[in-house]
Amino acid sequence: MRKKELKEKGITLIALVITIIVLLILAGVSIATLTGENGILSQAVKAKEKNKKADIIEMSKTDILAYQTKNGNDTITAEQYKAVLNQYFQEVPSIENLEEALKNPEYSLKTKPTYGNCDIKLSDIYAGTVQFTEAASVAYSELTVGDYVSNYPVYYDNVGTAVDIDNETIALFPKDIYNKWRILSIDLDNEVVRLVSAGVPLNYYNSYDSKISVENLTTKFFDIEISSTLTPYKFFKNGFKTTSTVTSTSDLENLFYNDFTDVYKEGETYTDNYNTFSYIEGKPKVQSMTKADVDEVYGSSTSNSTYVEENDLLSLPCYDDTVHPYCNTWLASANSINHLWMVHFAGMISDAHSYGSYGIRVVVSLKPGIKFISNNEKINDTTTWNIAIK
Repeated sequence: MRKKELKEKGITLIALVITIIVLLILAGVSIATLTGENGILSQAVKAKEKNKKADIIEMSKTDILAYQTKNGNDTITAEQYKAVLNQYFQEVPSIENLEEALKNPEYSLKTKPTYGNCDIKLSDIYAGTVQFTEAASVAYSELTVGDYVSNYPVYYDNVGTAVDIDNETIALFPKDIYNKWRILSIDLDNEVVRLVSAGVPLNYYNSYDSKISVENLTTKFFDIEISSTLTPYKFFKNGFKTTSTVTSTSDLENLFYNDFTDVYKEGETYTDNYNTFSYIEGKPKVQSMTKADVDEVYGSSTSNSTYVEENDLLSLPCYDDTVHPYCNTWLASANSINHLWMVHFAGMISDAHSYGSYGIRVVVSLKPGIKFISNNEKINDTTTWNIAIK
């Protein structure tokens, strides 16, 4: 009898262990079914997101249909289409960029957080015709020296303008707002506009022989090889943005071969106070600002007693203006054999040449007849334009 009881207890223990194992296996299978990549919960989340996408697509299509009904045809204007996108999506492109985005069938936008942060292709919303009306350009007489241009195709990041040669460090960075272009001069008769960088995309180590410096900053602008060091006569830092790394001046020069930048014609020259230099035919019209440019901006010959104001075309307020109010920038024209003009960090226009190295305000000449279109934005209460080809 005792043996039988022990035997029955042994069988019960084994059965319990087996039952627990079976339950664990079932639990594992159940958890995997619920939470796995293809589990019930994951599928539910995907289904919910899919439904959100479908809802947003449907709402967008309904809004578009309403505009088409209002227009009396099956098209929609760019402004109307953008208004629909603005309702549901984040970071909707500007009208100017939207036309380009629609050419890519894979282009997508992320919905606003209230609509689930979903990625939706624009082609899933609407594949019909969007009418882009050409914006009216303004007469050149409406432009003003100092106005900003926001869509010139060569972009850059600001770089520092003062150099500690002993420690090979760069300082005095412009404020972030100064990374666009501004109108430097306007030729009303020939409809030619020159732009100057509103920041400092290039730094340059100048020669103490100003004849060499002036030539390098004007007619030989792309002849001096880029260097990562402070070797004399070389670009040592550039902030131009491009899809590939700028490692040589030929890379840099190629950025300015575009639909907007003019090129030098045969026989064009540059003359400073003492020397005349010849430009190379076919090169982009790109160089440093000159003393003559400064005089034109002020309407008279500037001197060492001239100071810039914070919002002047010629001033570059420093990012940390507690150190210095302005960044140093070179002006190519010389007033003696050993001097170059510059805008000093205190804001004074100076003919000193003893400060080592300074940033270059790059100047480009646009092709004749470029259109200027208002983009309804202001920088420091100054008008901003977009440019387009006529």
